[in-house]
Amino acid sequence: MTMALYRWGWTTAIATLLLGGAAAAVAASIINAGVLFGTTVACTGVLSVNLRPLAQSLSGARGALVGKVAVDCVRAGVGVLGLFGLGLVLGLVVIPLVALAVMTSPHVLSGLYHWQHRLTTEAAADADSALDSAGSERERSTSFGLYSDAELCAAWRQSYERLLTAATPAEAEAAAMARQELLDELERRNPDALTDWLLAGAELGSDFKSFLDRRAAPEW
Repeated sequence: MTMALYRWGWTTAIATLLLGGAAAAVAASIINAGVLFGTTVACTGVLSVNLRPLAQSLSGARGALVGKVAVDCVRAGVGVLGLFGLGLVLGLVVIPLVALAVMTSPHVLSGLYHWQHRLTTEAAADADSALDSAGSERERSTSFGLYSDAELCAAWRQSYERLLTAATPAEAEAAAMARQELLDELERRNPDALTDWLLAGAELGSDFKSFLDRRAAPEW
């Protein structure tokens, strides 16, 4: 309802300005105004006759083509004549006036609203996905203590892959938190193996399985 009211107000204001400009153009020179109006109507008629059937076929709309073309021609003729008249009266001020009219157009504002709504929806979907991912990571981290050494190493490798392929900062943070939980479990289970692995460089993509196996081997 609010947008419909705004659209009516905007259309009324623009129509009033253009009709005033057209009247000024006619008052300045009725011959020039007639030539300009006739030329605009003719050009618009040619374009509308060729483009209207295509637009109707694409949208599936139905209606009298002649009436629609006539409306297009009159609107274009009055619009161009109105702008010409406003230019005669206002001079270069008509340029920012046209820019203001375009920026406040209901079509532009509606497009901006839908664009912002789409961005907000996509951001909310990304946030939900990140929360689900973080929740899954937390669920996995609580069960790391039940993992065997081989499963712990496999989880470490998988967490590195998730870190590399994270689509959002939240997913990367969730993967990093899981890796920290894995390291905490390794330290609890075998602190010497963790120390050896850290001393060996502890690269992000490296695996500490060999250090666990080495520490698990019996000493003779």
